[in-house]
Amino acid sequence: MAFNLMNLINRTEDVKNQDVVMLDIEQLIPHEKNRQIKDIDKLAEAIEAAGGIKQPLLVRKMDNGYKILAGHRRTAAARILIAQGNTEYSQLPCIVETNLDEEEQEILLILLNEQQEKSDYEKIQDAMRLKELIGKKKKDENIPGSVRSLTAEALGETPTQIARYESIDKNLVPELKEELKDGKIGISAAYEASRLEPERQQQLWDLTHYALEGFRSLGFEIGHTSTPIIPLFIRDDFKTFAITRDLLQDGIFVNPVVSPAVAPTDTLIRFSLMATHTREQVTEGIEKIAKAFRRYGVIPQ
Repeated sequence: MAFNLMNLINRTEDVKNQDVVMLDIEQLIPHEKNRQIKDIDKLAEAIEAAGGIKQPLLVRKMDNGYKILAGHRRTAAARILIAQGNTEYSQLPCIVETNLDEEEQEILLILLNEQQEKSDYEKIQDAMRLKELIGKKKKDENIPGSVRSLTAEALGETPTQIARYESIDKNLVPELKEELKDGKIGISAAYEASRLEPERQQQLWDLTHYALEGFRSLGFEIGHTSTPIIPLFIRDDFKTFAITRDLLQDGIFVNPVVSPAVAPTDTLIRFSLMATHTREQVTEGIEKIAKAFRRYGVIPQ
């Protein structure tokens, strides 16, 4: 039977006409490529409140047991319930899958991991691995559609977002990939950096980090941003227009965001950095912006 991506996506949802067997939990083997399981306590409570596991696990017969394809979180929750004395969860309802090859099993696992909370770095890694696997299937079985579009459809993303992931994966320098992995920058910042030449990427990040620290130390409200486009909240339409005007007269260009684009209490200006800026220029910009914000009582004197 030819590979069908959408059928695979729906595999664990359509359990009609499939035989369900009860398997001992000790026979169930976690898939070696499954993500770390998190936040299982609430699921265990929900399973107990529902009177058991209603959706069967999807497993594959192995020589030493059954490898889990779908149901890692349910299995972990069952182990919690067993430890609490609920021995009825020692056996779990399972469907034994016999038609998926190794690549299809991994595709299914990635798609099911979409239900778990993942970091930006993990999202990109999974998307690129899924794209690689779909690419192999497309080549071998002449599947219609572009690999990027198929990947986007499977993940519920847009092709444009997958293209951003590709740029980050291929072009982001290792140092910034580590920052992304550690959660110090997000996808937006990583993508903007990935569009630059390698030597410019680190320079832009250093400038961004320097500017963020500078604004925060002076009492600016900037939220949790990590990108080179820094929001500086003012929360007043009149003050936002006035500060934008004063800064332009002082040689600093910023982008105002005012109502009706946002609520009057959410107005701000955006301070945008480029890799070609120097630290001296950034320092001058911060000082002049701070002077204007103090003039209108937005930050402390």
